[in-house]
Amino acid sequence: MTAFFAFVALLAFDPSASAQALSQPEARTGALRQLLTLGRLDLQAARQTNLGATTAALAADDAVPFTDRVLGVRAAALLGGAEVSPLLAALLLPEPATPEAVALARESARALRQLGAVEPLGAALKSPDPEVRAHAAWAGAGGAALCAALADDPWSEVRVGAARGLARHPAHVACIGSALRDADPKVQQAAVATAVAAPDAALRAPLRQLAGDARAPTSARAEAFVALGHLGDIEPAEKALALHLDKGGIVPLAEAAVRAFAAAKVEPARIRPALESEAPVVQLAAARALVAAGDRDSLSALEALRDRVDPRRRRTVQALIDRLATPGTLGETFDDPELRRGETL
Repeated sequence: MTAFFAFVALLAFDPSASAQALSQPEARTGALRQLLTLGRLDLQAARQTNLGATTAALAADDAVPFTDRVLGVRAAALLGGAEVSPLLAALLLPEPATPEAVALARESARALRQLGAVEPLGAALKSPDPEVRAHAAWAGAGGAALCAALADDPWSEVRVGAARGLARHPAHVACIGSALRDADPKVQQAAVATAVAAPDAALRAPLRQLAGDARAPTSARAEAFVALGHLGDIEPAEKALALHLDKGGIVPLAEAAVRAFAAAKVEPARIRPALESEAPVVQLAAARALVAAGDRDSLSALEALRDRVDPRRRRTVQALIDRLATPGTLGETFDDPELRRGETL
């Protein structure tokens, strides 16, 4: 009978046969591996069953071989279900912390993050294992506890996750201010990304400091311009764009300056000069911003840009012109992927 279940599992997916195979130790590994390779339609069918809870229960069972427990966690992450999160959460803080138990904790933390099970991950911020803490932080678990992780955790990946996870908690986002000065560039970048996603006036001063710090990574400084734009502060962006247009200043900062103008919803006339940049990325950023603003007064300037760019970009500019000139096609966001399709910088 066991061989029969294994044979069925290899041929085609059947939820009831899979459930029976999972109950047979000899067929279990094959059945778990099959669940991890299901196509979209079969996966949808599997999610309508209790297989998620079954695989999570296997993961939580000390009597099940370690390999099958790991596969059980991964299958439960794909299948989901109301009973999955509590079963996996029980594996996050193992006692004793054997190598196998720590590996299962990492797998469970990753699975809960994949499932969007934020609340059960809150306890994982206290894990002694940095990988478990990082998954919890990236998921945004713990709310205010993320501020402590951001300030004190010695592992940069945990601080990166905390900085990004705080975007889920606007009430606590002001605490990323210190992370904008973190010695690790990845943490700085994560903090400024959250400042863009969740603007907070309390961050204006540290964002200004970062924007003006020539020693900071250019990418972080650029996003600081955009974050300030969301706060209505475009002075750093104005200076960067003016320098770029006058003397060829740093291109990523000029491109970010245009995005800051768009975020601040400035008058399109203040964006239009960026079309005169010699840098294609700045030209196209300005063109997208003008189209997103619905500024039909910019049509002639966009047509002039189309006529002077190289053939690789001409099609992109023409698509923007068509979008702006055709009634009923506006309303796209500034970063609308449709406007970027086929674009080569």
